[in-house]
Amino acid sequence: MEILVFKTNVTTKKEVISISQLLDNIVGSLSWNFDLEDVDNIFRVEIDSNKASEIISHFNLCGFLCEELQ
Repeated sequence: MEILVFKTNVTTKKEVISISQLLDNIVGSLSWNFDLEDVDNIFRVEIDSNKASEIISHFNLCGFLCEELQ
């Protein structure tokens, strides 16, 4: 398992809800979370393989910015 960390422009719980079904379908409902109190609105996900580009693409399709942090 890998933990990937992303900087996003998701700022509210309403926005999290709007993207949550998509995230559940990509990575599973128990393997991701947001830290909206962080200045970078962090999205963390635990997955078996590196799906960073797929995750970023899906965020973009939903109208959000997403950038993987190292």
